[in-house]
Amino acid sequence: MKKFFSYFMMAMCLLGTSVVTSCGSDDDDDALADLPYEADAALYEVDFNTDKIAYIELTSAGNYFIEYKTMIKSKAATINVSDVEISIPFATADKNITRATQDNFEYGTFVKNDDGSYTLKDRNNDILTIKQENGRYTITLGGTTYTATRVQTVANFPSASQICRSWKMNKVRFKMEMNIMGMKTAIDEEASSYKDLMKKLQKYAGTSYENVENIDYISFNRSGSYVVKTETSIDRSYWTWSGNKLYFSNSGNVGWDVTFDGSTMKMDYKMSAETAAGSTSLEMHYEFYERIF
Repeated sequence: MKKFFSYFMMAMCLLGTSVVTSCGSDDDDDALADLPYEADAALYEVDFNTDKIAYIELTSAGNYFIEYKTMIKSKAATINVSDVEISIPFATADKNITRATQDNFEYGTFVKNDDGSYTLKDRNNDILTIKQENGRYTITLGGTTYTATRVQTVANFPSASQICRSWKMNKVRFKMEMNIMGMKTAIDEEASSYKDLMKKLQKYAGTSYENVENIDYISFNRSGSYVVKTETSIDRSYWTWSGNKLYFSNSGNVGWDVTFDGSTMKMDYKMSAETAAGSTSLEMHYEFYERIF
């Protein structure tokens, strides 16, 4: 089984393309509501400062993220089979993340005040003000003033207002069928969390996934970043949109189909490959519901 699984993963790496398209509707009665801070969503890269702030980001849904240059990145979870390593979107496998590390990545929710400033509710209600002059930005946070550059918004396609929200994982499914040298095998596992799914896959992959963590939420941001908050870590990566597919920075040339069913977002990936040894196919399916603050 392990050898067959290895053949499949190699084929997946070589192919690296999605071969299915999908369609969906967002016209259900339970459709996604308008976001309150579309006009405020922006990423500001902060100039050199003694506080070592790298950036401050506000999202359409009302999240804020402040990352410091001392942030220690978490390790992405992977499927490892016979030296073939496949990154798994969203999953974090680093249990060596401490609260001190999270303290280098501040996060929470904000509200906009009548004077145009923002109150950061999870930062002792600190006031954030942002002023523009001659293409530059002056940011005052908690009484300290910084200069910054506003990063150009990259998520400006029609579906961006749907995707760029905070999401909670509801379901994840892994399905594989394989016919190698006349020997057939099939895997079809589903779980309500990443942690439970990876545990189920251990018996096929021959690899321990004990360190994989459950996900608190995922925030897709207009800047082209996404933030994953797990049980003990928070990490920022990047996504792009091309040809009606979603691509992740740690997943190479793998495009995901995104559809909506009311307030539920679904992400699907399917591929198939024919090799001299036989045929393989893979499906991965995610289902999320909107996380409301």
